[in-house]
Amino acid sequence: MGGDRDIFERLRDGETIEGGDAQAGRMLAESYATKALVLQMNSTADPAEVRRLLGEITGKEVDESVHVFTPLYINYGKNTKIGKNVFINFDCVFLDLGGITIDDGVLIAPSEPTVRRTSSPSVGKNLPRSWPYPRQKGRLDRSQCYNLTRRNCR
Repeated sequence: MGGDRDIFERLRDGETIEGGDAQAGRMLAESYATKALVLQMNSTADPAEVRRLLGEITGKEVDESVHVFTPLYINYGKNTKIGKNVFINFDCVFLDLGGITIDDGVLIAPSEPTVRRTSSPSVGKNLPRSWPYPRQKGRLDRSQCYNLTRRNCR
């Protein structure tokens, strides 16, 4: 279905990526490169350094008003957008291949799998098409994450 289109573009456009996709190796390589940066980010206690590394992971400048209590785990990074006045608490997981937008003023509770692949049999070996969108000035907790993920990963 994707033809020669870039796998990351297809994911951003909401296309389901079939297991065995020809560009899957590229997706894996990018994820390992991100993992190296995530390990660096999770090894520092300096908030400015955390923001700098998060900016390198996402490919976008992270505002000074953003606070991240590491560890934070991200599998790709370039499809994550983080607004201003965002607080991300300890031990969160962002699986952003399909895109995550965290709007201004969002507080994310600790140990939240904010976006994750569901183990639903209906998904099988494919990557899901749509993902949760943490809304402006709200708090995202475990029940919201689970419900959003289950609903969007049919």
